[in-house]
Amino acid sequence: MALSSLSNAVTNKDQYTLGWVIIPELAERPAKDVRRAAESAGIVESVRDIKARNSFIRSTRRLQKEGVIAEGTNGLLRDKIADDEVIRFQFSKRFVESSGATYDSAAWIEFNKNSGRINASTPQLEALAEKLIDEISGKCQTHDISAFIQRVVATDTRRISVGVGAFFISQYHGELVQRLEKFYQALNFPVLVLPVGKSAGQQGNLIKHVVADLKSSMDSLSAEIATLKADNSEDGKAALTKRIANRRRKDLTAQLKQYHQLASALQVDLKDILSTAGKHAQILVQVSQPVDQLIAACQRGATLDQVVIDLLLASEEITPTQALTFVDPITVPEGVPVNAPVDLISALK
Repeated sequence: MALSSLSNAVTNKDQYTLGWVIIPELAERPAKDVRRAAESAGIVESVRDIKARNSFIRSTRRLQKEGVIAEGTNGLLRDKIADDEVIRFQFSKRFVESSGATYDSAAWIEFNKNSGRINASTPQLEALAEKLIDEISGKCQTHDISAFIQRVVATDTRRISVGVGAFFISQYHGELVQRLEKFYQALNFPVLVLPVGKSAGQQGNLIKHVVADLKSSMDSLSAEIATLKADNSEDGKAALTKRIANRRRKDLTAQLKQYHQLASALQVDLKDILSTAGKHAQILVQVSQPVDQLIAACQRGATLDQVVIDLLLASEEITPTQALTFVDPITVPEGVPVNAPVDLISALK
């Protein structure tokens, strides 16, 4: 679709009532070209961190693959042991003996996301990692560009995957669709921007994709929180910090608003989407409520999802004693309406 046609579609809500499906064909591009394309499309502010973290991770893969950290071994293991302000990898040597394999710590390397500085267990390893990052950071792989676009979209709305490489943007974000199309065209990527109307019979399929996105997002969060709870640092401090918990709670509140907007764009009630998502919707709804309301509800016999309890504990919003009264997760069968307060949903309309 040409930009002029898209502009007409943006202002003609009667014709295109739901939104657009975007299908780009991505390929590797020089990082400088990606930044230039983002600038021409008006999304340059979001491209600043497109390479640093990914380049660091790839450099550690190269170190492991090339075996430069520890010679004379039968293999090298690479484990990510932190990913907060600092992302840190530890490497372990593998020795094969008659009695079996043994492992020994060999080295560590970390990257500070704020300062961009690299630290390592030895100056030699640090210098090698810096060299590899310089080599890698000149190019953007397809997944770099895809991840960048996902961050761009996330600043305004929810990017709903509808197939390999394809995603849906609702009718409320026509200008964003125009910027994305301009970005892809600047990089000479073939791209299809397909308007989707309710009359096309795609409403039900899009709703299914939104529900699948909600479930996948909550599953990922649950797995992340479980990992953080189990991962303590050497000094015994929990990896699920107050800062991380508050950040996740803020993200979840924003997600609930995004899903509400998607429901509005698809011309359905948010409660229908939450109901279809079943127990996966509990975290999203519960964590967005004020703590005093959650406590009052529990005093009346309600229970909270364990992830919500963990986030409230780490945020220091509830005490361990209070958490003991919240321990049994609510069981909501598929298709049964979630017990979400009506005033919360109404406040988002």
